Amino acid sequence: MNKFIFFSLFLWIFVLSCGNALYDKTQKIPNNTWLYNQPLSFSFEISDTTQLYDLVLYVSHSTEFDYQNFYTLLKVDAPNQEKPRVDTVSIELSDAVGAWYGQCSGQNCETPITFLSQTKFSKTGKYNLQFEQFSRRDTLTGIYSLRLAVLKTEAQKTNTQ
Repeated sequence: MNKFIFFSLFLWIFVLSCGNALYDKTQKIPNNTWLYNQPLSFSFEISDTTQLYDLVLYVSHSTEFDYQNFYTLLKVDAPNQEKPRVDTVSIELSDAVGAWYGQCSGQNCETPITFLSQTKFSKTGKYNLQFEQFSRRDTLTGIYSLRLAVLKTEAQKTNTQ
């Protein structure tokens, strides 16, 4: 699993260095405490429905964060969609024994989570993604920010033997 995360991080850095980021925005969380009533929103434009994209969420957090994961409600509002699609998403930050998945330096970690890989958008226009803190606690202390990157990508070749 750690090799997969390392490879994913390496691949993301490589892709960004090639200028393939369509969108990259960070939403900081006030006082490093995410309240249930503080949704974080990201909006981006899609103009090419033939292009493949990766959507990567980066969670910046403290090594003192008390939990292995936390939950969010993800609301996706697409062009010409009557109402937003809503999903509950578990954001996994560490394994069962507490080893962080992301890159850590001192007390700060950043965990990349690819939640859509090699996907096409069916319609051009503005897409809105909103993340609402949806854990059992009203406040999550130790979450610094969420960052969303929408990356242009190419189809991966599969080995057919």
